[in-house]
Amino acid sequence: GAHDEGAVHVVCPKLPFKWNKRNDVDDLTKKLATKIVENFDLRENSRYEEVILAGHSAGGVVAQAVCLRLATEHKVNVSRFRLVLIAPITRGWEISNHYPLSQKVASRLGLILVPLIDLPFRLVSLLRGGTYSGHWIYQMRKGAPFIVNLRLRWLAFEKERRPTIFIFLGTVDEIVSWRDMVDKAIHSER
Repeated sequence: GAHDEGAVHVVCPKLPFKWNKRNDVDDLTKKLATKIVENFDLRENSRYEEVILAGHSAGGVVAQAVCLRLATEHKVNVSRFRLVLIAPITRGWEISNHYPLSQKVASRLGLILVPLIDLPFRLVSLLRGGTYSGHWIYQMRKGAPFIVNLRLRWLAFEKERRPTIFIFLGTVDEIVSWRDMVDKAIHSER
């Protein structure tokens, strides 16, 4: 058929990131990447001149992981992609001393309640011989295997093949420090 010159296609998947949802983030990124490849022609000469993946907070981490999966598992050239990350938690999250007192109390209470709520699901999974990856919020925690592996895979990804990344930060963010959202550029002079 004819190309829709100048056409824009917007897809907004509903991510299951609510406090009471149990989802394997790695599996979620795999499904999203597969769905993108199945529904869009991302070859070099396709009608899409550029692809923009955007995400906020945990969604920013998902956008980065999906982009990496598209490049490594589906062999898509993501150098023409744009990542728009809004206050992403790319290094994971942790309870900060900079939180307001109410946020600290709510976060610590949540960290106590989530494992209790998840206990039946963990037991059923183990009894069925499956693995339990944990609540999505723990998979996004600083030092969690998903976050560490994503970060290492991203750093190992060839710079020439990486997409252009735009990171938007608020002037004040009581939840995530800007240091946890961006990498410092290190230039060596030889």
